[in-house]
Amino acid sequence: MNKKEAGTLLMGRFMHTLPKAVFVSLPVFVLILLLYFDIGKLQVVTGWGVLTIIKTLLVLSFFFYLYQAVNRFYVQRRFKTILKFTVLNIFSFLVVSMLVLVFFLFSLAQFA
Repeated sequence: MNKKEAGTLLMGRFMHTLPKAVFVSLPVFVLILLLYFDIGKLQVVTGWGVLTIIKTLLVLSFFFYLYQAVNRFYVQRRFKTILKFTVLNIFSFLVVSMLVLVFFLFSLAQFA
């Protein structure tokens, strides 16, 4: 196999696995966005808590969309999908929490 064929094969495999990588990284990306854009500060401007309602609806719709995606992709019974979805979200939350703690401790060590 020459370099051109190897490059084409590598690019094809990369493009084939790209949607899976996006599917896995989407919850982490949403959590980062929620942490980065502190919507709570904007509530002082509105005074009605409308942004809290919008934020809640966005988070709920994201979880519903993710549940539907997992259910359609794996084609399993509802209870099994909900159980796996819940375990996946708890595990993801723990992993992201650990990463945040590690980066916080690393920043704290550099600060001192």
